[in-house]
Amino acid sequence: MQIINAGYQLLEEPNVTKKIERVARICYKSEDKIAPGTDLTMVNKLIASQHTAMLEHADIAIVVSRSNHSFIRQVMETMSTQCHDDIEPKNCYLRTTYHSTSDNFKGIQPYGQRYVVSGNIRAWHDFFKFSVEYPYGIQEDVFKTVNEAANHIFDVFADGVGVVDGCSHFFRHGEEPQVALVDDYTMLSDAERMVHETVSILFTVDRGVTHEMVRHRDCSFAQESTRYCNYNLGKFGNEITVIEPCFYAGRDDEYNAWVSAMEDAEKHYFDLINAGSKPQEARDVLPTPGGPYKQIIGAFKEFVTCFTARYSTILSLTFSNP
Repeated sequence: MQIINAGYQLLEEPNVTKKIERVARICYKSEDKIAPGTDLTMVNKLIASQHTAMLEHADIAIVVSRSNHSFIRQVMETMSTQCHDDIEPKNCYLRTTYHSTSDNFKGIQPYGQRYVVSGNIRAWHDFFKFSVEYPYGIQEDVFKTVNEAANHIFDVFADGVGVVDGCSHFFRHGEEPQVALVDDYTMLSDAERMVHETVSILFTVDRGVTHEMVRHRDCSFAQESTRYCNYNLGKFGNEITVIEPCFYAGRDDEYNAWVSAMEDAEKHYFDLINAGSKPQEARDVLPTPGGPYKQIIGAFKEFVTCFTARYSTILSLTFSNP
């Protein structure tokens, strides 16, 4: 059995598909399989199998003209409210803001307001899919900008590019829709950054803490999967890994009892595996401090809420040296 300290690591990967692959492989502890080109293969398989939760771990933000913003907002509203025999309402998780400013953004004139639209790859995927299935169509400049930033994983929707005639009223006569990728969030205001800029953190904490983290639903999560991970294999060192409980410092009798309980759980887990149980069956005896790796992504404002509510648990109780 391996005992490790709690901790965290920022995941800074600008490439959208590489970031999604990095996070997805946390679930299976298969980071050793990352190689040139495997990111696109992984993302396409995730989409084909509808395992789109992992697509939530990379975001794209764009600044758009007022006409583009109005059109996007209308599609979002229709997406979440229209109910037909062949189309069910579905929440749209794109984020939109407008900010009073006289500064242009990469040539886009704000006319008093700057409009920003952002979302993770899953949100953009669902938005494009609905736009094609429902008679709206996709704005060409929006699609091109987002698709290029996503390494062309949305090519499947290319046939739906072009706004249908019935939606032309969204665009003012003589105005060319404009879109610009946000590749430097410092160009936005602090208020805009709180909504649209995201941060990815790999936490090493016990599952009791992760159960609290997932209460913050506007964040996205990926966690080492005890359903697939078989800790009796060599890649895991033929042992389970648990988090050192800092709250037992100086309480030797209680700490020794804790160590004994962890070792007992490990023994029973391996007994079940060796008897023929699948990992998802044997995991019933794994202790709460086991399977400790969890990736979280969220907008800045979500982490402010999370840490305000969970500070004492996540820091004071979990990290011995916060």
